[in-house]
Amino acid sequence: MCRIGKPKALIFHSGYRVAGGEERAVEDSVHVMRRLGMDPRLIMRRSPPGRVRAGWSALNFGEPSDGLETIFRTEAIEVVHVHNVMPMWMDGPIRMAMRYSVPAVVSIHNHRGFCINGSVVRRDQPCLRCLRGSTLPGVLHNCRDNALESMVYGLGVQRLKGMWRRFHRVIFPSQYLKRIYIEAGLVESSQAEVVPHLVPYEPLPPVPRIQQFLFVGRNSVEKGMFPLLRAWQGTRPKIGNDWRLTIVTDRRPQGNWDGVHFVPPTSRQEVVRLMRCSHAVVVPSLASETFSYVCLEALSTGTPVIASRIGALPEILGKGGLLVEPGDVDGLVAAMERLALDLKIWNEQREHSASHYKSQYMPEQTIAKWKSLYSTTMGKELVLNEESPVTFAVD
Repeated sequence: MCRIGKPKALIFHSGYRVAGGEERAVEDSVHVMRRLGMDPRLIMRRSPPGRVRAGWSALNFGEPSDGLETIFRTEAIEVVHVHNVMPMWMDGPIRMAMRYSVPAVVSIHNHRGFCINGSVVRRDQPCLRCLRGSTLPGVLHNCRDNALESMVYGLGVQRLKGMWRRFHRVIFPSQYLKRIYIEAGLVESSQAEVVPHLVPYEPLPPVPRIQQFLFVGRNSVEKGMFPLLRAWQGTRPKIGNDWRLTIVTDRRPQGNWDGVHFVPPTSRQEVVRLMRCSHAVVVPSLASETFSYVCLEALSTGTPVIASRIGALPEILGKGGLLVEPGDVDGLVAAMERLALDLKIWNEQREHSASHYKSQYMPEQTIAKWKSLYSTTMGKELVLNEESPVTFAVD
C-alpha cells in the first residue's frame, strides 16, 4: 500500500509519579521524529498513587483500549516506539503492533527488565541476582521493602522477560546497559543499538569560574550525596574556606554542613548556568547508572567531572572525568583537592570534557543515528527537516 504524507508513529510510555530523566528522553523522541518529518503521537499512562497499587497494575494492565485499537486500524501507523512499560503498559503495545504488522522499537532506559527495584542494589551493595533466571531472589529478599509489593513486581518483571526479543530494534543509551541485557539473554545482539540521550550544545561565551563544586541529584542513597558531604568536610580545610559545595536536590539533609549551599530543584537552564560557573561537577553514584544527563551536560559546558567508577559513567566521560570507587570518601577528597589546587590538571580536564562531548554527543550525531534506525525499521528513507513544535497526547 502506498502511503502519502508524514509517516505516522505511536510512542508509548508508562510515566512515573515523579518525572525524571526518562520523561526527558520521551520528549526527545517526539522532538526527533518531528525533525525527521514524522507525525508522532505520544500515548502516556501515569502510575496510580500507592506503590502496591502501581505494582498490581503490572499484572492487570497492558490490554489496549478500544480507542487504541481504532488508531491502529484506521490511521496507517508505520512505526511504534515504546519506552517504559512498567507498570501501565506491559506487553500491550508490542502485541498490538504485531497484530497489525507494524514494526516496533523499544528504548530500554533502566534495569527494570530484570530488577524489581530497578536499582541493582540490595542492602547498599551492587546486586545482579535476578539478571539470569527468575526474579524469585528479589521477592525473597523483599527488595521493595514491602512483601506484597515485592511479590507483585516480581511477577510483573518476570512476565516481561520474554518480551524484548519481539521488537525489531532495542535501543540502549549506553554500551554498559546493552551489554547487561545481552549477557542476560534478554536481547539478541542483532537487535541491539546504542543511541545516547540528547543534550543540546549551546556555544555561549565563557563566564568566570567560581570556587564551587556542584552536585545535582535526588536525595536518595544511590546518588551518593552523603559520602560526598563527608568528603567535603575533609576537603574544605585543605583547599580553603572560600570554596563551597552547591547541592541541587529535592530534600535538604538534616544537620549543619559548613560550606554547603543547598538549592531546590530548578530548571535545566539554571542547572547549566551553575555548571558553566562551577569548577567541577561531582557525580558520586553508589548504584550503576545506565546514563547520566548530569555528566553529559557538564561535558557540554566544558566542566570537569568527578564520578564513580560504576555503570555507564566511565563510558560517558571518556577522558573528561576523574573516577573514584563508589562510596570512597578518601578518593573523593583526593579528586576534589587535585582539581582545586592543580590548575594544569583542571585545564586538561576542561579540554577533555569539551572535546569528548563534541566527538561523541553532538545533537546532530544523535539525530543521525535515529534517522538511520527509523529509516531501516520502516523501510523508507527519512529526510531531516526544520524543527517543529512538540505536542503531547495523554491516554
